[in-house]
Amino acid sequence: MRMVTALLLHRSRGEATEGEAHLVGELLRSCAVPAYGVERLRVRSAPGGVELVAHVRAEGEPQALVLARALLAAAQVPLLAFGYTVGEVAPLTMAEATAELPSPASVLK
Repeated sequence: MRMVTALLLHRSRGEATEGEAHLVGELLRSCAVPAYGVERLRVRSAPGGVELVAHVRAEGEPQALVLARALLAAAQVPLLAFGYTVGEVAPLTMAEATAELPSPASVLK
């Protein structure tokens, strides 16, 4: 399992609302056929648009990037209809993914 991140940029606005991020996530899930190997998609609003993290079944980083880019290509027309274009697509390490999580102690306060 590999993680890939992508930034979906909105052509006329800054950060997307949580509702818009949810809509983009559902749109991507509807395009995620089994051949893309997507196990899980997480989306959230980010500066410039929506950040996507995809958990992809792949043997290595290059294959994960190809599969993630194939999903984004399949979703290109509906993404454009909502004003989004695909920015950078990059691998995400476990250390990078967990660096953003709050510590258990801070959550329990």
